[in-house]
Amino acid sequence: MHSLEEFYPECEAVFAYEGQRLMDLKRAWKTACEKAKVNGLLSHDMRRSANRNMRDAGLPQPMPGE
Repeated sequence: MHSLEEFYPECEAVFAYEGQRLMDLKRAWKTACEKAKVNGLLSHDMRRSANRNMRDAGLPQPMPGE
C-alpha cells in the first residue's frame, strides 16, 4: 500500500485533502459523511472500529493515549 507521503511529500499534515492541510476537521468530516450518504457517524466511531478490527486480526492493542 502506498503512503500518502509518496503522493504528497511536501504535506506534513496528518489530516489533508489533495496535499492541503484541512483547517476545519468538523466541517471536513461532515462533508465526507454527506458525500458517502452516511448519517450520524462520529469521527470517534472510526477509532472504535479500527481498534475492534485490529483486535479481531490479532494485532496488539494500543494503550489509551498512545
